[in-house]
Amino acid sequence: MATLEELNEILKKSQKNTPNKNFELEELNKLLEEESKDEDFISAEEAGIKISPLQTLSKDADKNLVELIKEKNKNVIKNLPEKGSVEELNAGLNIMKGSVLDGGTTEPDIEEIIDKHGYYSWENFTENLLKRTYGGAIVDTGQATLDFADYIGDKFFDKRPFEDVKLPKIAEPNYFGGRFSRDVTGFAIPFLGISRAAKGLNLITKIPKATSKAGKVTQYVARNAVVGGLAEQFAFSPYESRLSNLVESFPTLANPVTEYLQATDEVSEDEARKKMFFEGSLIGMPLDLLLSFVGRGKVNKLKTEKIKNTDEPVKNFNKKRKELAENIEQSTTIKPKSLEGDLDVNSTGKLDDISEKVISQKTSKKIEGFFNDLLKTGNVKRNPLIRISDQIYDIMTTPRILAKTDFNKLLTKHKLTAEEVMNFFREGARKSGQNLQRLSTLSKAYGKFLDDGNVSKKLIDELNAQGIDTSDLLHNSFKRLDGVRKAMMVGRWSTAMRNFISQVGRVGIDVLYQGFQYGADTLWQKLSGKTLPRSTNPVTAMQGFLNIFRQWRYKNFKKVKGDVDKILASLPKEQDRLFLRYSSDIINTAVSSIGKLKKFSPLSIAEKGANFLNFLNRFQEFITRRAVFLSSLDGIVKNNKSFYGNKNLNQIINNPSLINRLRKKDISAAIDHSLELTYASNPEKGLGKAFVEFINKVPFTFSLVVPFPRFLVNSLKFLYDYSPLPTVVGGVRAAADLPLAAISWTTEGTFTKSFFKKLQKGDTTGMVKAFMGWGLFGTAMQIRNSKIAGEKWNEIKVGDKTIDVFPYNPLAAYLFVADFIDRWQDGRLGTITGTTKDFAKVFFGTRGGTGLYSIDQLLESIATADSNKGYKVVNEMVGLVASQYFTPFKTYMGFLDLKDGHIKAAKDTKTSNLDNAKIDPSVSVINNLKAIFNPGELPDATSITHAVLAEDGESYVARPLKNESGKILGWEIPAPIITELTGVTVRQKKNSAEKELDKLNFRYGEIFRSTGIPVLDRAYKNIFAPKIHFGLSAIVESPGYQSLSTNMKRIVIKEFIKGSRKETMEELQADASLVPYLMEYNFTKIPKGHLRIIYDAIGKDYLNTLLKEFQSEKQ
Repeated sequence: MATLEELNEILKKSQKNTPNKNFELEELNKLLEEESKDEDFISAEEAGIKISPLQTLSKDADKNLVELIKEKNKNVIKNLPEKGSVEELNAGLNIMKGSVLDGGTTEPDIEEIIDKHGYYSWENFTENLLKRTYGGAIVDTGQATLDFADYIGDKFFDKRPFEDVKLPKIAEPNYFGGRFSRDVTGFAIPFLGISRAAKGLNLITKIPKATSKAGKVTQYVARNAVVGGLAEQFAFSPYESRLSNLVESFPTLANPVTEYLQATDEVSEDEARKKMFFEGSLIGMPLDLLLSFVGRGKVNKLKTEKIKNTDEPVKNFNKKRKELAENIEQSTTIKPKSLEGDLDVNSTGKLDDISEKVISQKTSKKIEGFFNDLLKTGNVKRNPLIRISDQIYDIMTTPRILAKTDFNKLLTKHKLTAEEVMNFFREGARKSGQNLQRLSTLSKAYGKFLDDGNVSKKLIDELNAQGIDTSDLLHNSFKRLDGVRKAMMVGRWSTAMRNFISQVGRVGIDVLYQGFQYGADTLWQKLSGKTLPRSTNPVTAMQGFLNIFRQWRYKNFKKVKGDVDKILASLPKEQDRLFLRYSSDIINTAVSSIGKLKKFSPLSIAEKGANFLNFLNRFQEFITRRAVFLSSLDGIVKNNKSFYGNKNLNQIINNPSLINRLRKKDISAAIDHSLELTYASNPEKGLGKAFVEFINKVPFTFSLVVPFPRFLVNSLKFLYDYSPLPTVVGGVRAAADLPLAAISWTTEGTFTKSFFKKLQKGDTTGMVKAFMGWGLFGTAMQIRNSKIAGEKWNEIKVGDKTIDVFPYNPLAAYLFVADFIDRWQDGRLGTITGTTKDFAKVFFGTRGGTGLYSIDQLLESIATADSNKGYKVVNEMVGLVASQYFTPFKTYMGFLDLKDGHIKAAKDTKTSNLDNAKIDPSVSVINNLKAIFNPGELPDATSITHAVLAEDGESYVARPLKNESGKILGWEIPAPIITELTGVTVRQKKNSAEKELDKLNFRYGEIFRSTGIPVLDRAYKNIFAPKIHFGLSAIVESPGYQSLSTNMKRIVIKEFIKGSRKETMEELQADASLVPYLMEYNFTKIPKGHLRIIYDAIGKDYLNTLLKEFQSEKQ
């Protein structure tokens, strides 16, 4: 189409040739019909033309538009002033308008400058691009953010905090590209911010990524739609022109969608923002694609002719080099040094046959001497088949060696600098793929350590980032003190024996698994016609199981220990992984450097003492790990016949020339298996890793509740893998795939895709474990419905004795679940609170039954309703923690006190309300220590439901709580001996009432609630217990009761307990000797507001003193 200048020329010619104005406009019309730019036309609004977006959908829309514009231009031409007329003269005089003479300014209008100098002028750049486009985008976003904050405030808080804040408006750019860029830039700013926030939120919510194409597309579209919709709220004000308005301003682009979405002041703000959300949703995905494309271009834009390690020719060369090395290694069982590692084209200097930089002979000898001393310090053997740089790196990142080595002394002795040693350190780290990303930071931190000899937090953090366990570098006194507490908690012989039984059971389950897995692999191979690399060997697994028991003979123990030491002699980090901890979470100071007595330290002595007292625990756990490690490694060797030359592990160990050829990855895999079967694997990622770090981060906080987090994570993983749950979850996922398949028009499962991929590769481990889980669960159900089942889930009957299996977790958890389902089906589940407590104790409890009685005591204190409850819980918690440091002595004091007759029952260590008027745990600490070292000074803990004849031979009192003795080969063995030497706890016999209470799952709190006053509680039990023992037993034995339904039985028992409580309180109040304690109890029942008035009047301390004196007179 013609420009305005061309049109003017035509008009001038027409006026010259046609004085009467009746001239032909053929040339003009011809030009008007050409395709041209929108800027050359008079706008539709100026021309008085109203265009509906619907008209643009018509075929003749463009043709009709041209006709309308033609007509309007004819009218414009007719109205032009004649040449030489007065009108033309007046129009010419208007040239002075706006000038200095006319009262104007010397500063020309920006539009005039742009019009005069064109779009490429500096003025246009600063005004249209910098100010109006990008500056305007920033201002628009800022104002939109304020408006959105007002909208949210009005919606939820009835307040618009920024209603009066209006940012200065910036005019729109006067060209389409500028207006478009302004809107897109304004939208992109919040879009990028919300996208990053969404990614950060996903780190917490852990929304899984889709695996199928349909799922990925759905997830991508949904994410960007939500992000785009939110970004729009921060990019535009609801009544401000935005992208839809821009599109609608061009008739040929107008459409029903943007017509609906464009900003208009005829709708409510809610409606306007809904439209904005839809518009942002439509823009979100294409903008994200654009930004991703730009980002990739930015990363890849630089091209260089320099050869890089990532170039295809270099990668192909290294691939062939690796294949050649593997072929030679498989044929000869010898790994060629000259072919180890990849070719590094960036390396400067000559490389020798082991791919290390050649250094001077003088420095080489120094490094060799330094390294030999380092080997001796760490008690590590030199393996000639491992690069010296690799082994230096391995040793220098072993925390145990790092902590106890005086590197400054070694550097001085061999006249080396830290930089010379670090060159070898970096070379070894560079060869390890997992260390490459953080090598630079780690090297700096380690270099500083060599200079000053201090293990910094930065070095520890970097070693942790490399996946190295730095617990051995622990120098925080509080953490070490907390570590001593945990070690002492598992120091009893009974705990060691229970751990041993649990671990032997776990290894036994693994033997069964290996057998089933072998069968599943064989079946898959027959069906598929393919061969699987064997990962299981039931024969070697069974040998490992038997070797656990063989090691109880010293000769076999010495042989197995020697074999393991030979294998791990040159791999200090792997050795530490296997032996650094016992009981899952306790650091073994016999291996660790933490407890080394370089300087006199009470804390170091305590650590060594705790480690010594755990000799039985360490022994049982390490013989189990060694047996599993050797059997697992033997299976790996047998399954890799081509690599190991058809030899077994025993042949390799006994041949000095072959033992060094055991691959590190095979040794590491065997250690992983050994740690897994002893619940000691260190979670390396995910929620498990975060949980362990969280619990151990601050000592004496969460570790008081969960002292063994690593054991907890491992046991829960075992219980999930070997349970019906994976089958249930898989079924739910398969069911969810059906509607998703219908939506996405694909048969490729979203959730089940990974399952079929594993099955295609022959990976049936999950299926086999789930199958065994069903078997274990079924066995537990059979036990709970058999004659040997006790009334409670954790009780097994052996003859006339009842054994408590609770301490043998996690294996005992199967019985809990089976009992839970059984009770749920029969309506005997009991209260939700009680079930929840049992669930927490089973799945989140301590290891080997450690501290179970103490935990029950503490829970009872928490349930107590008294005025000093807060102080009491704190004081008794401190007393409990203090006693945990002396737990191992329960074993030895039990043996010593057998002849004195002190240990007849568990002791009552509870404190009274008067003892807990403030934070003062001294009484609780003393009571807990007395329970261990001088139990005769404490009263017995007694039963609330069982009565025995009193010493006077006439009345009945509550029975003391204690474990039963047992007969072995006709010999009556005292309870402490049975418990400590076997880990078995024999429960006391039950009366009929107790059996019925346990069958109906009555909780302790439903029968008895402590008054918070130990003397009053014991007196209450002495009256209440006989009522249950004789009265309730008679009722539950009656035929009438036996004919009732389960719910009716519970009602009858509840009514009996209610009446017995009332009678017991009446009898207590009639006992004159209990008056001081009843007064104390009545004080606890006074409302707190009234009690404060009494305290203000006579003083709290004075009142407590009076009550204590009154009570002491009555004793």
